[in-house]
Amino acid sequence: MLKQMQAGPASFVQLAMAQAEAHRERFLALPLSAQEKARFAALRKQSLEAQAQLEKADAVPFKDYLADLMAGYAQLDKAAPQ
Repeated sequence: MLKQMQAGPASFVQLAMAQAEAHRERFLALPLSAQEKARFAALRKQSLEAQAQLEKADAVPFKDYLADLMAGYAQLDKAAPQ
């Protein structure tokens, strides 16, 4: 990557993005086996069920959660040196 950066005008971020896109294309071109597809489908289902349980167990209304969150940020802002 350093040689590529020295050879051309591309920045590190541009080269890293190009590398990431190349990896993405490579992995997308590899087909998943039926076993891998089934495993990922099961993981997806488990994840969605776990998220639903978290949301169901949450007793704080979203507007209250958001108000508390913003109040915390306001306290950080007040404590920051000027």
